[in-house]
Amino acid sequence: MGGGVTRRRVFMSPRDVDKDQLKLGALLRESQPAHSLPPRFQEEVWHRIELSRRTSASRLPGRWIERWVGLFQHPLVAGAGLAILLMSGVSWGLQEGAHRAREAGRLRYISAVDPFARKLL
Repeated sequence: MGGGVTRRRVFMSPRDVDKDQLKLGALLRESQPAHSLPPRFQEEVWHRIELSRRTSASRLPGRWIERWVGLFQHPLVAGAGLAILLMSGVSWGLQEGAHRAREAGRLRYISAVDPFARKLL
């Protein structure tokens, strides 16, 4: 195949890697930070971390409510939530109606058998 460019892969030998790592290690050991930290720097950092933990913990319920309300701002989720509430209400209403109908039937039966028993119930 004429005119093609061939690429050679160049691998570093373990000796070259060791030399480079030694140079880097020596360079890092020689380097000194140019600026020193201000007095009580570490103490202030930990104070800020603790303060942020306290404030984020106190806002946790508010964030939960915000996320919950934000979820229902999407039309699809709001429609699904409304449908679930509607079906729950209908289901509860049917069960309550059936329960009341059974109670009314029992009372009618008792009053049909013994007309004076209604006064005792």
